[in-house]
Parts: sequence; structure tokens; C-alpha cells
Amino acid sequence: MNPRERMRASNQKAVKWLLDNGYDEIWLKQHGQRQDKVYRSNGVHYFALDLWNQYDGACWKEGELYFLAIKTNAWQSERNMRT
Repeated sequence: MNPRERMRASNQKAVKWLLDNGYDEIWLKQHGQRQDKVYRSNGVHYFALDLWNQYDGACWKEGELYFLAIKTNAWQSERNMRT
């Protein structure tokens, strides 16, 4: 499997799991050539493929918003996660 196929397969597994476990309105941010510009109050701006260069999407469950970090080839490091 090439990296793009592996990413699509892992995304499909993640979406299936989320739907099976009561999550709804699952949104995954597309990774494309055009990146989002993130503006910061300190004047240091950056371009991001993911939401804040960390999350791949978001979803809802019982009125609460959850951000998603879907890893294709490893587990997400807890050190990098913000709560």
C-alpha cells in the first residue's frame, strides 16, 4: 500500500469505529496543496495541513466536540496532545 492508500484505509477504519461507538458529524480535514494560514497574537504565523498542525478532524458525541488525531503508522504521542 502506498502512503495515500494507507491513510485512506486508516481513516475508513477510524470513521467506522467512531460511527459504531456513537460519534456523529465526523469531519476530516483534507490534506492538499493549499494549506491554511494560522494567525497568532505574537505575530509568528504559520501554515498548517492539519488543524493547528495537530488534529485531522473533529466529531460530536452527546453534545461535546472531540478533535481527532488519526495516525497511519504509529500511536499519537500523548506528549504532543493538548487537552
